[in-house]
Amino acid sequence: MVQIVGTYKLEKNEKLDEFYQELGVPWIARKLMLTSSPTMYITLDEEEQYDFKTVSFLKTTEISFKLNEPYEETMPNGEVFESLTTLEGGNKFTTKSESEGVVAFERIYEFNDDGMVMTLKSPKGLEAKRYFKRLQ
Repeated sequence: MVQIVGTYKLEKNEKLDEFYQELGVPWIARKLMLTSSPTMYITLDEEEQYDFKTVSFLKTTEISFKLNEPYEETMPNGEVFESLTTLEGGNKFTTKSESEGVVAFERIYEFNDDGMVMTLKSPKGLEAKRYFKRLQ
């Protein structure tokens, strides 16, 4: 099984600007987010709760969850979503975030020995990818 807990550094993005644009993120905010190179820290505590902490020069965000249990997630713009994260195959987390019962977006985290690929899916089917390298 691939190690999930660890520290990851963003290496590159694909179609991230288009994804943020489709979600209605303003131009200046999109450009600032695209210039950041966040580090993600993933931990798992003794109660089986995961913590995903993302740190960049712009902002630090943190989400904590237990697999297969709904939780509230607040986006940078203050919007609150009901999210649910599942694990598939021991190396792939899927998080679906809903607003008023409709999936607003989806994140898929696929881990391998070298790092992690985060795929972001919009309701209209646009996919963006973020590639993270595992730090030792």
